[in-house]
This record gives sequence, C-alpha cells and structure tokens, in this order.
Amino acid sequence: SGCASCFAASGKYGFDNCKGACLTSWCSSKCLDCVDKYHDTLVSCVGSEPPSASPCNEEVAAVEETAAGQCSAADAAAMQQEGPGTAAGNFPQLAAKCGKSSFSIFHGFQEDKYTQCLSSSAKISSGCASCFAASGKYGFDNCKGACLTSWCSSKCLDCVDKYHDTLVSCVGSEPPSASPCNEEVAAVEETAAGQCSAADAAAMQQEGPGTAAGNFPQLAAKCGKSSFSIFHGFQEDKYTQCLSSSAKISSGCASCF
Repeated sequence: SGCASCFAASGKYGFDNCKGACLTSWCSSKCLDCVDKYHDTLVSCVGSEPPSASPCNEEVAAVEETAAGQCSAADAAAMQQEGPGTAAGNFPQLAAKCGKSSFSIFHGFQEDKYTQCLSSSAKISSGCASCFAASGKYGFDNCKGACLTSWCSSKCLDCVDKYHDTLVSCVGSEPPSASPCNEEVAAVEETAAGQCSAADAAAMQQEGPGTAAGNFPQLAAKCGKSSFSIFHGFQEDKYTQCLSSSAKISSGCASCF
C-alpha cells in the first residue's frame, strides 16, 4: 500500500528489540548497530538502499579535536550538522547558494560577500568560510562553462574538484561533499523492485543521509518517537502515516521503515 509502511516495520523492530540501546539517542552507535540487524529486510521491502545515518556520538568525537586549518572544531561540527548532499540546507547546497548570490556582472565574484553569506547561513566562522570563498573564486574563474546548467552536475563537480586538495588544506579536514545530482536523477528513473517507487526513492535521496533536521533518517527517528505510547506500544499505522507525510513517500514504502 506504499513506501512508508516499510519504515514502520523497521521502527517496530527497533521498539521491540533496541529500546535499551536507543534510550539515550536514536543516532548513537549502539542504537544504529542494533537497528541495523533489520537492514536487509528493510532494503528488500524498499527495493533500494535508503539514506542512512552515521553515529552522532562518533561525529561529536571526531570534531572535538580542533582542525589543523582555518576551521575550528565548532566550525567542523556545524558543517557536519548540515551534512553532505544537494538538498536545501545541506552544506554543499548552502555553499553553492552563496556562490550564486556573490556574483554580479559588474563586480565579478566577490569573495568578501561570499564569506559573509556562508558564515551566516552555515553558522561557521568567517575565517573558515573564506576557504570556501577561495574555492568559489576558483570555480568562477575556471568552471563557468562546466557549471552553467547546474552547480551539482558531474561536469561542474569534476571541474571544481581540482581545487579539492587546496580546500582541504585550508579547512583542516574533509568538508561535507555533494554527489552529482544528474547521476542521482538517473539512479531513481528506474522503478525500485520493492514497495518504494522511483518517486519514493527520489524523495528520500532529496532529504538525504545524516542526522540533521530534515535528513531522512532524522525524519524516520522523529516519527518513531511520536508513534510510541505507554498504553499502546509502537503503533505501525501511526508511524506509516507520519513518515509518509513528513518524508513525502507512499504509505507502502514507509511501512518498510
């Protein structure tokens, strides 16, 4: 009956088997390891690999050490919070949006304007944002043709990737990246073999992996929390309805989760 039902079944498995592991956080390594035992069943129901979450306790540990470049541990944490991907609010999308707004036909690419934009939208320091401003300037100078149709096309990303080592050296660590959006579209044009259609797969990829608000795993976890009551236990129907609505997927697909 739709995609969301796949995730409802996964939520029920977590409720029945992982309450202790997930008591402190839905994205702790213990919780994710426990729920991962249902992974193969979930993938079989969905028909493809849904977006996943990395353990948030490991992300915190990773950013407790100050980066060697211009981006501090707090900057790294903010970027990881926004996460990789091309969806609205993901770090690469915020960077691309600032790049677009920092160009004018009269003044060319304005690094100061870009730095101010990304520092504000991504909640990182201006010193850290200036690394990405320099990357944006490189893209403007060298990749205009490749990036003409889309900032996340494979041609555009391949061109800008030539600046990658310089960017990482400035940042001090690997920043969140974007996969080519034209490849993502091609991947979801084929209908999935399970309960999740190509449209469901496209919606999940749009929300993307990660633990930030609006990422698919976070939406699934939020629905799991709201579908439990002390009197009725875990309510799969309520979960399916919640995830189908929040993630914009069919109810049959949501039931897998």
